[in-house]
Amino acid sequence: MTTAVLRQSIQRIRRLADTVSSSGRERQRAAPVRPSVRQTLIFYRYLSLALTSLFYLAGPPDYPLFFKAGVILTLVGAAWLTQRLYTLNDKPLHRAKLIGLETMGTACLLIPTGGLDSPFIWYALNPIFAAACYLPVAFCWGTLAVFLMAAVGASAVSAGRSAAVTEIAAERSWLLLVFLLLTSAAQVFARLATRLSEAYSRLAEAHAATERSLQHVSSLYQALEAITTQEDASQFALLLAVYAQKLTGSPSACLLARGRVQDEHKPALQVCAVEGRYVGIDFNRELSKVWERREPGTKFSAIVGENPARMVCIPVRSQSECFGILAYLAPVEDKAAEERENAAAFLAELGAIVLERLKTDRLAARLLVSEEQNRIANEIHDGVSQHLFGIVCALHGLLMRKADLRDEEVQR
Repeated sequence: MTTAVLRQSIQRIRRLADTVSSSGRERQRAAPVRPSVRQTLIFYRYLSLALTSLFYLAGPPDYPLFFKAGVILTLVGAAWLTQRLYTLNDKPLHRAKLIGLETMGTACLLIPTGGLDSPFIWYALNPIFAAACYLPVAFCWGTLAVFLMAAVGASAVSAGRSAAVTEIAAERSWLLLVFLLLTSAAQVFARLATRLSEAYSRLAEAHAATERSLQHVSSLYQALEAITTQEDASQFALLLAVYAQKLTGSPSACLLARGRVQDEHKPALQVCAVEGRYVGIDFNRELSKVWERREPGTKFSAIVGENPARMVCIPVRSQSECFGILAYLAPVEDKAAEERENAAAFLAELGAIVLERLKTDRLAARLLVSEEQNRIANEIHDGVSQHLFGIVCALHGLLMRKADLRDEEVQR
């Protein structure tokens, strides 16, 4: 009956492993590529810089070529440095300062390049887009307002009409409207990108959970295959410890009591530990203390070690007896405590079933030997009795046929 249960369990685990494996492969193929807002901003920065530089070289104002080339090279260096600073400083306050500096620097760039008629007016959208993606909405619109005022002032200075700021703003009202629409579009794009990024993060977490589940099920299947075919006590304890470490991700140990699996002088203790973690914990001493409490049938948890860890001890117990203890270490504050305990409890139950089967097999072997011994004894007893009975009958027949003989010695 126990063997049939184990076979059914193996078949169920195998079907589950195949299902989860195919599901994991399909999810991995269907996983979308996460859009990167930072990469999009970098792409627009250098694309806008290249196009505006070409128009600046080919169009007005009529400055010497070396002057325009110097402006472009300076702007390229500034763009590279600004992008590096954005990458290295990911805090909102630092990025706000960078966006403010870039906004004022771009506005100043418009003075020698034509003001609002400068091709670099479109390159000036970079800090506004960065503010839309990295900073709150109010800061983004504030950045736009500051830039537009600075750009109109730079255009007035460039044209030599410092007193006609309102007139310049009225003449370029269409350009102001375009900036307003582009900023609104950037806000929408930033919100969509944020939500898409959050959705991707959730999908990545779900995919990682699926992969962990697949590995978990695969380890369970391997444990079933390996443990159910093991008969040696020390190797059996080692297998339980190894798979407990795999399923819980923590150092583990298994203590099988003396004489439970086979006649041994010492208990079978095997430890599967990860180097460098929970130094100073003696599994042998701690498990011996638990075993000596004479209550190995209940789960036990205690804080042990120099680097405090929680040692959870689960009995390897069948309905008739307790064979030993399966223990593992976990952090004191463990978010996956329930998952670890369920995995260790499954292994302990599986080990108890296998040990019970081994005990039953040994008992059946002893009964078979005893029955054979009894059969041989009965055969020997029956054969001797038959021979003795035959001798008695032969002697009686001899006496009956030779009744006339008077020799007492012959009769005796």
